[in-house]
Amino acid sequence: PYTTLFRSGALREFRQSAQQRAAAERALRESEARLRTLSDMSSDVFWEIDADFRYTALSGLRASELLARRVLLLGVCPWDNPGIKGEPLEWGRLRNALESRQPFRDLQFQLQLPDGGVIHLQVSGDPVFGHDGGFCGFRGTGKDISKQKAVEAEIRRLNQSLEQRVAERTLALHQSEQRYLSILEDQTEMICRFDASARMTFVNEAFCRMFQDRKSVV
Repeated sequence: PYTTLFRSGALREFRQSAQQRAAAERALRESEARLRTLSDMSSDVFWEIDADFRYTALSGLRASELLARRVLLLGVCPWDNPGIKGEPLEWGRLRNALESRQPFRDLQFQLQLPDGGVIHLQVSGDPVFGHDGGFCGFRGTGKDISKQKAVEAEIRRLNQSLEQRVAERTLALHQSEQRYLSILEDQTEMICRFDASARMTFVNEAFCRMFQDRKSVV
């Protein structure tokens, strides 16, 4: 009887332990699902790469579209994706961060779409290490900043247009001044001009001939 009672108690404890483990695993899965949903809702692209820097996961608001259009591919390194572009300096910063296993922030790259459009992506990431301290890869987010880039491009265009208009207006004023001075030079009457301090600022050739002096001296 004692042995039977002991076995019965041990069985109950085993079942309770198994139930607790199952509940803990279920809670963990639910927590991971909530986190994944929040990540998908808060980021345009949520990405993970392994220790060899190959994409192992892509999710988020734009990820499904980019995967379907083969702009981004799983199983390849970021720089080997067919649609991704970037400045050499940004690629250098990314490679340095990955190889040194250091966090990086706000690196900017371009994604070339099949229809010719471009998505500007701002990327940040952090290294991931296992329980034993071993390097597992990186995970991070990508933010679509195409609207911001479009606004910046429009501001640059407006500034360039304004600078061009100012230059054209300045040239027009200079040409107008030259025509005005040419008209004055052609006059046979003596003409001179004074500023508010009574300083002579201009004389024409007729004035110089009358006083028999060079214009530069006058």
